[in-house]
Amino acid sequence: MKISSLLRPLHRWFRARRRRMFHRMITIADGDRILDVGGYHWFWREMDCENPVTCLNLRIPDTAGEAPSQFTYVRGDARHLPCAEQAYDVVFSNSVIEHLGSYDDQRRFASEIRRVGRSYWVQTPNRSFPIEPHLVAPFIHYLPVRIQRHLIRWLTLWGLVSRPTRKQIDDFLAEVRLPTEREMRDLFPDAHIVAERFLGLKKSLIAVKAVQADVRPVEVGLSIGSNLGDRAGNLDAVRSAIDALAGVRTVAESPVYETEPVDVPAESADMPFLNAVLIVQSDLDPSELAARLRAVEDKLGRTRTPERNMPRTADIDIVYAGRLRMHTPDLTIPHPRWRGRRFVVQPLADVRPDLVLPGETRTVTEILLSLPHTPKVLRYPDI
Repeated sequence: MKISSLLRPLHRWFRARRRRMFHRMITIADGDRILDVGGYHWFWREMDCENPVTCLNLRIPDTAGEAPSQFTYVRGDARHLPCAEQAYDVVFSNSVIEHLGSYDDQRRFASEIRRVGRSYWVQTPNRSFPIEPHLVAPFIHYLPVRIQRHLIRWLTLWGLVSRPTRKQIDDFLAEVRLPTEREMRDLFPDAHIVAERFLGLKKSLIAVKAVQADVRPVEVGLSIGSNLGDRAGNLDAVRSAIDALAGVRTVAESPVYETEPVDVPAESADMPFLNAVLIVQSDLDPSELAARLRAVEDKLGRTRTPERNMPRTADIDIVYAGRLRMHTPDLTIPHPRWRGRRFVVQPLADVRPDLVLPGETRTVTEILLSLPHTPKVLRYPDI
């Protein structure tokens, strides 16, 4: 039995958490080029990434032929990357740098990562964490190599499960060198060193350099609504306020629809919404745009309460932002519930009928045709 089989559920959990951390710290824009040093296409498929990704490895895996066309496999040495300076928008490397054997080779690796990538993310197990992650044994990596050589076979989970030969043990000891936090700061002086914690301890270290992409306007779909006060006047105020935002320009606008409220308290069930969709071009980072849209809602008198779906003077949601897919505690793009809301899909189909949002295989019109006709969404005649 391989030790990787025993630890697969734990590795899967760490991998999912690491993906979330990556999404929070690195924004991948439309067209950004990604280099994964030592990685494979399935990792990016799990992240629903649609950007072009180059996977560089010492050997091209047998599964390379199964990768979708957005992925390219190349053979190369991470200490001497076959790439021009700043050739990639994002360079990613997960648990590679500790397999280079010596600090000099780790320094060459770090120098190449910094040379090739505008932004980068480099993760490694932390030497200060008491459990050596490859051997799955406490404290053994703090011992002199000559002592480790005699103990690995009998006092580590890897030794007991895999039953390595003396040569395999020697090869492991020559290959694996866990960096310290201080060394990571020295290797990546222009990065922020982030700790990935487990049981309160710093299990892994991640060198993150996040460079904001060149300002490229992105098409953003906004759902706007109001069911309190002068609804039509509120929508006019929302449009004007969005047009006044620096870096945002409205390029299309749907008709207005009157819609029955969905999942609202009983006392507001007879307070229908007016809804519409605006298509804007935005130069802003999605999180910054979301913050400014919340400020617009507040300025127009929206009251925020712990109860969900209460009546509101103004409601603005980001439905999509180009080909971006992101999920943070405060913002998910595309909007997680857009496809089930006729009051969003109907006006969106009016202005972008053939659009296929990230993660979807159907156009907006095809999704609209699949939705039930209740709750009612009717064209509002007075606007």
